Amino acid sequence: MLLPNPKKYAASYYKKELTPFASKRIDQIVNNLYQYHIISEEEYNDALVKLETFFRPPSLDETESFFSDEEITLENLESTAETEEEE
Repeated sequence: MLLPNPKKYAASYYKKELTPFASKRIDQIVNNLYQYHIISEEEYNDALVKLETFFRPPSLDETESFFSDEEITLENLESTAETEEEE
């Protein structure tokens, strides 16, 4: 997206929310991508959810599923990477 006014963009960044214009424009872009079959319905729904939390970090509930009580070691990370490559 072209930013016509960097000062206004910076204000949005520090407030951690999109301006109404930017939010509406991104919504239009996502809708057009879905309407013209450039993205799937799943990608469309994901984009709408991400738009709601664009500047905000994920909630604790979302991060809990990512982390577990298992110790993070180099071996665990390598085995996870190998498993993902095979898929």
